[in-house]
Amino acid sequence: MDRSETPKTAVGLSEGETRILMLRPSKTGDVVCELRPLFPSRDAGTYSALSYAWGDPKDTENITVEGKDFPVTRNLKSALINLVNLGDPLPIPLWVDAICINQHDDEENRQQLGLMSDIYRKATNAIVWLGPEADDSSIAMQSLIKLAQYCLEHKLHGIDIGKARGNSAQWTTVRAVIGCLDFAFERSNEIPLRAIQALLERSWWSPVWTLQEFALAKDVDFRCGSDRLTWQQLWYAMKILFLCSKLETPTVLEHIVVIGPMVRNFYRSRAFRVSLQEKAHSNGTLFRAMSYAYQCGSECSDHRDYVYGVLGMANDEAAKSVVVNYATLTVKNVFVQATKQLLRVHGLDLLRYCYFRAEKRDVELPSWVPQWNGLRVCGLLGSRFRSQRRASSGLPRAVEPVSLGEHDTITLGGVAIDTIVSFADRVQDHDSMNEWLQELRKMIQNSEIYTSLHERMEAVWRTPCADTIYDGHKQLRKAQSKDGQVIKLLLDNSSENLLNGKDETTYVFEDVSVNSMDWAKIRCSIPKSKFHKHGDTMKRTRDYVHSVVQPLPDWRVFATEKGYLGLGPSTAQLGDHVCIFATAGTPHILRPVKTGSDSYRLIDEAYVHGLMKGECKANKLTAFTLI
Repeated sequence: MDRSETPKTAVGLSEGETRILMLRPSKTGDVVCELRPLFPSRDAGTYSALSYAWGDPKDTENITVEGKDFPVTRNLKSALINLVNLGDPLPIPLWVDAICINQHDDEENRQQLGLMSDIYRKATNAIVWLGPEADDSSIAMQSLIKLAQYCLEHKLHGIDIGKARGNSAQWTTVRAVIGCLDFAFERSNEIPLRAIQALLERSWWSPVWTLQEFALAKDVDFRCGSDRLTWQQLWYAMKILFLCSKLETPTVLEHIVVIGPMVRNFYRSRAFRVSLQEKAHSNGTLFRAMSYAYQCGSECSDHRDYVYGVLGMANDEAAKSVVVNYATLTVKNVFVQATKQLLRVHGLDLLRYCYFRAEKRDVELPSWVPQWNGLRVCGLLGSRFRSQRRASSGLPRAVEPVSLGEHDTITLGGVAIDTIVSFADRVQDHDSMNEWLQELRKMIQNSEIYTSLHERMEAVWRTPCADTIYDGHKQLRKAQSKDGQVIKLLLDNSSENLLNGKDETTYVFEDVSVNSMDWAKIRCSIPKSKFHKHGDTMKRTRDYVHSVVQPLPDWRVFATEKGYLGLGPSTAQLGDHVCIFATAGTPHILRPVKTGSDSYRLIDEAYVHGLMKGECKANKLTAFTLI
């Protein structure tokens, strides 16, 4: 029987109304329920919302709704049977999307998506169904409860991991406590990580819809088979596992590659949930919700749900302007629509998520539209002091920075800077850093832009790291003049003029990265006398080399015709244009569709030394049409 034929779901809903499922006991052991009207804003706290993975939509079994057979997925039926059999007071008022929304009515789907935020926020709690007992799931659930208790007993729940790592005494204490963790598991004397891994690999953890449900609910109750776990218990258990991964505890090393990303995704989900709960939805932007969904590893079979599936977590004008239309809009249509609204409301910072790919993509999109189903977490500069990037501050303000054209184009006002004429090879290893920096020196020896030795030296060392440094704990900081002094030692080591022949003895040192997963050695030969004048040479050199080699593996240094030195993507080509858009924080690289054309493909953003602080001045803007 078609779901749309069930009497109560065939009846239209008024504004702000949904349906609630009343789950009742049955003598036959079957699932029997009735539908009642529900206004979340009026009936807050009178029902629970079920969060589950649909499973195979073709694998269905019947339940009884309003006295008639109603097909649901096998996983949903197992969840409902579980709720009836676990002794919860009956009838259970429950909101279940597959039953309470007419899945065959596109207009109702659109209307109910707009209510999703209220439905989960106003529910007493969200009941998360992870599935029936299997793969030692009961052992995993009980172990997570033990880990939570251990976390509380040893007061680890309040530990700020970032601050703790900077406090050697506190970090030593944490390490000692975690080192004794095995003894909390008396029978096997070890954490059953394989069972926990299997539990975290269940299908509930990945869909984008479940992230929304988890983030919005006041309280969350996790169930797997007959076992239950509160949200707080899961959070404390995950904190222990996260500490284990950071400390590389021997008990987790075998599974760290698999469990580590899962725990990090949970951390991101939890951070987003806390943010939405504490700030009462005021900061929920569509862009933030979409980017969090990707960062948390969320997936969906229908790629349109990368946009539609997070609308309940957003409350800005961009989210309100997105029209939900499963009937006629393609994935490309939805991605383009969402991006236009985001550009209109939030400006050009969104362009850092757009980048040219040489290979064929799942969904072919305009160059200015992010691949929302494979979003890059950050661009070249990412979070590298983006708020301080003001490349366009010397340009006139555009009345309309973004003109949203037809046929999947946009037009931006900006200034053409120069054309790329050469690239430096990527630095191959740490030993070749000296020679590589010398190569950059030669690229701008005839620069019209950097006319003094000091200006050229600044460009040479600041460009490869985008003027920012990762320290030994991978904390980001602005590059400092002292970093430049160290790099000058590297560059000048072979210079007879600077050595003056007075000290030919060199100080050779090796350093091992703080990150033990990457045993990268850094070798540098620096005059011994000069080394003693700069006592932190080893640390600053290590940090600089790591800042150049590790975080930016797919970027390379380029020079322009006038002699600008920049850092751009490996997909950039000779002849690409460097430009600055009005209101943009960074320069961008464009590729003309054809010679003499005013239409371009957006390649990526770029760091260009001498253009990042508003040095470019112009009285008039040029129109750039992006396709």
